Amino acid sequence: MTVQWNKDETRNRVLTENTAQAVSKYLTDQESNRARWQNRWIWELLQNARDASKTSNNRLIVKIQYNPEELVFLHNGGGFTPEQITHLIYHGSTKIEDEETIGKYGSGFLTTHLLSPEVVISGQLHDGQWFDFPLVRRPDSVPALRESMDEAWENFSPSTIPQAPMLEGFTTRFVYPIKDDNAANAVKSGITTLKQCAPYVVVFNQEFSSITIEDHHETICF
Repeated sequence: MTVQWNKDETRNRVLTENTAQAVSKYLTDQESNRARWQNRWIWELLQNARDASKTSNNRLIVKIQYNPEELVFLHNGGGFTPEQITHLIYHGSTKIEDEETIGKYGSGFLTTHLLSPEVVISGQLHDGQWFDFPLVRRPDSVPALRESMDEAWENFSPSTIPQAPMLEGFTTRFVYPIKDDNAANAVKSGITTLKQCAPYVVVFNQEFSSITIEDHHETICF
């Protein structure tokens, strides 16, 4: 008796499993060397914003809002392409052939999970559609990690609704819940470093118009 099988379905499942294994290993190694990567998350988000500005006619505006419960990162760069949003969910980079971009939605973006294994991603696609969905990456189990990425893909449902008021003129928003002391320390360390370096980022990178940092005590705009 001949067994029927769907080659495309099998290929996609195997590729997703391989990706989940690689992501799980990276996240586990990253957590084991947390002190080494403590500040990197903020630079990866800034680099991704800078890359997104390449497809926008606007100078880049970045806003970071944080409190004890969450960190929010917003920018007004160009919208996501289908390839970029797919790589963002399943890990990887579309930037290999683009010499003008320095960030990536690959291992670099994974460092932002030092803040939280889950992130709510809201934004705009390059065709003007808007989206909002959660992405969860916990390295505890490879099968669970694969399922969570597939779930994020299913939850990604772009629509033609008007821009959500919560984005306030921005095109991309990442929201990270802050649920433990390790995450709080990473936020504090990254924000402290950014406050020290933001003036130089704005001066020496023509793409940036401003970087604003808001917490429950003060607002600083560079």
